[in-house]
Amino acid sequence: MSREAAIRQTHAALTLEVLEALANKGLLRRAQKDLERGEVAAFEMNDVGLIASVSGQQVTLIEAGPAKATCSCPAPGVCQHIVAACLKLMQDPVAASTASAYEEWSAFTEADLLAAFGLPTLRSAYELSLAHEPEIVRGSVVTVRFATLNAEVVALPGAGLTGIIVNGLTERKHSQLAAAALLSVRRAAGIAWEPPVNVKEGAAPMHREEALKSVASLIEEAAGNGLARLSPAMVERFDALSISAQTAELHRLSLLLHRIATQMGDWLHKRPHADLGQIFGEMATAYALVHAAPHLAGVGRDSYIEVGSLDLTGVAAWPWRTPSGYEGLTLLFWDSTNGVWNTWTDARPRAFQGGFSALARYSQPGPWDGAESPARLVYSRFRLMNAKRNRWGRLSSSAQTKALVTSHADLSRLPACDDWTALEVTPSPGLRERDPRLAYQILCPENWVRQPYDPISQCLSWRLHDRHGHVIEMRLAFDDLTETAIKRLEALSAADLKNARLLGRCLPVQGRVLVQPLALICDGQASSLHLANVKSAGSTPSVVAPIPEDEDLDEVEIEVPATCQSAISDLIFAAISATEWLVESGFGSRNSQVAERLDELAKQAAALGLPKLQKLLSAAPSTRNCLRLRWILGVMQRSSPH
Repeated sequence: MSREAAIRQTHAALTLEVLEALANKGLLRRAQKDLERGEVAAFEMNDVGLIASVSGQQVTLIEAGPAKATCSCPAPGVCQHIVAACLKLMQDPVAASTASAYEEWSAFTEADLLAAFGLPTLRSAYELSLAHEPEIVRGSVVTVRFATLNAEVVALPGAGLTGIIVNGLTERKHSQLAAAALLSVRRAAGIAWEPPVNVKEGAAPMHREEALKSVASLIEEAAGNGLARLSPAMVERFDALSISAQTAELHRLSLLLHRIATQMGDWLHKRPHADLGQIFGEMATAYALVHAAPHLAGVGRDSYIEVGSLDLTGVAAWPWRTPSGYEGLTLLFWDSTNGVWNTWTDARPRAFQGGFSALARYSQPGPWDGAESPARLVYSRFRLMNAKRNRWGRLSSSAQTKALVTSHADLSRLPACDDWTALEVTPSPGLRERDPRLAYQILCPENWVRQPYDPISQCLSWRLHDRHGHVIEMRLAFDDLTETAIKRLEALSAADLKNARLLGRCLPVQGRVLVQPLALICDGQASSLHLANVKSAGSTPSVVAPIPEDEDLDEVEIEVPATCQSAISDLIFAAISATEWLVESGFGSRNSQVAERLDELAKQAAALGLPKLQKLLSAAPSTRNCLRLRWILGVMQRSSPH
């Protein structure tokens, strides 16, 4: 193929959406008018590239595509004349290409990537591609959308690595984003790339190996002695190892060990929410993390990336507290451009609040310049300029960010679900990190089956039916912080609930979906269930909802009745009970009794066609086997149908 044919084919693959991303809507409209008036002359080929005169200006197009084109006019970047020239070539049927940018990206070698981007850029792009999973649209033109980053990368056939089009982020980040898109596409095609080990990081892996051995040994010791024999010294050892794991850059394991230590302390102090079964489940997860791949270690603190301007709609706000001792306020926004949830959170450790109050923060100024208060933003549509957010959609309170309120929030067009089988709230089985935004759902119940407050389970439980008759449970447990919220829900009439939608956090618990209510939406307007009565910073609220912040879903505590809905779920529940019975008292006199029970369950697993589970259940009881079995049973429980 000649050079001229290659240039023509590359530009013939362009679309109006790509040109709009390169320039803007106004430039595209003016360029279309120039083309209609015949301002684009015939193309000629020379040593530089394909040249055309557009409105008296000379435009030069090359193989790398419009992003690398030049024009004799003084306008920087992709100007109106370049866009008009591209539109002219898009009309050329002879130049239609059968090449695929996806195939070209898959064919590049590792040496090609290193030559185009360099190892430092590829390292940062690798981390970016893991932290921000993109949407990949394949075709002759490949489009990679990073919704959280408010960015898009486009690859044209024949444009090579230098002609990748990037829309979004600051220009200095474009090469990193282009490389991240390339690595994501190649990973999806089964061509994974990992950066070589940095010799400067040698100390951390050595410390990491020692920390992992210590954690595994401590978990086995605690399970072997029996959780009913927990001591303050054991709590201190778990807490100390959480610090060691943090210094070894095992961030997820560090948080998990700290949570286990907190739960053990609650058990020793006989707090009502303490549960040895939950502690055992957390220990099994920590034991699995010890033996997991290094890339599951997590990050110490998510970085915030500049994403430009965002058009956001306020949806809900709620204060929260976590069992580990944090208090905060979270606001929930909808990003209509990218179709994703965004949150902003202000939080403090309750032991070091320094006068911080989540309820007072709701009506105080901020969080950005131009925002009257969180109470105002949560009921408004606004543009957030110079915004920064992390991979989970958390917005930064950067002083450089500005907010421009444009109108009242209208939630009538937000996506809502009226078919519970379509809820995508269950995380991937295993140790993969879950996106906390999956939990936020707007539900359209066809029927609200209201039930009175149950004094035995001490919770308010309603059954919500969708249009097909499927049922999920809305559940709000009673304590001194939720009493008023429960009374408010009970006071709602049938007329109040007619055509109402529920914004809630949908959490998978023991193979089921339970909904924690956040707000009611009627006629496009939201009514918070937890902050509706707050008028000013000095007012005294009637309720504070103990709902954890968006990255702390693991700390949610919901009392769930042990109901089994199938033979497999019945088997899983029985096996978990047997392992908890063994670990609670330790490996001693009960070993023979539990072994007999596990043998019975192994036979049931064989009858149900679960040979791998049968093998695990029939293995001799030991701390290692018990921890491994508990982890696998937990994965099966989360994956089992409702």
